[in-house]
Amino acid sequence: RLGRALADNQAADEEKIMTSTDGKYQVTVPGNWKDEMEKLGEGTVLAAGNSRQDAYLVVLVESKEDFESSVTLEDYQNAVIGQMEGSVEEASVSPAESLDINGRTGYLTEIHGTVDSVKFTYWVTCLETTVDFVQITGWTLQSREEECGEEIRRIEASFQESK
Repeated sequence: RLGRALADNQAADEEKIMTSTDGKYQVTVPGNWKDEMEKLGEGTVLAAGNSRQDAYLVVLVESKEDFESSVTLEDYQNAVIGQMEGSVEEASVSPAESLDINGRTGYLTEIHGTVDSVKFTYWVTCLETTVDFVQITGWTLQSREEECGEEIRRIEASFQESK
């Protein structure tokens, strides 16, 4: 077990790039994060996690062609947060924070709440590319928020179009 723990710690210091299933987007994750795509559903193009820390992240992409041309990033973000509020019990939602993600404007919202009697913290970032609306959601147990939150937000901020 000690050897495994040492390997995990060493891997955490290294970084690796994970690319979406469509090849269009990527994020940079610590070396001890793994691909989690087989556990997730429709619409998810990238999923990563560190099960030892109970920290996870998913990227969902929706073509702008599927929305009326009047739909803005703010509209999209409000709809995403509305869906989250509907599925998270006792949801406490922070005001959206505007941020720059590799030259793109994004909105980050932090949500605290309960799902199936388990307390979680979510960081939901929405942004847009020329052709897509993108939702990046990271989460962990509320008890691990201090330990994992900064790392999850750093991964979300690493989002970019693949080269």
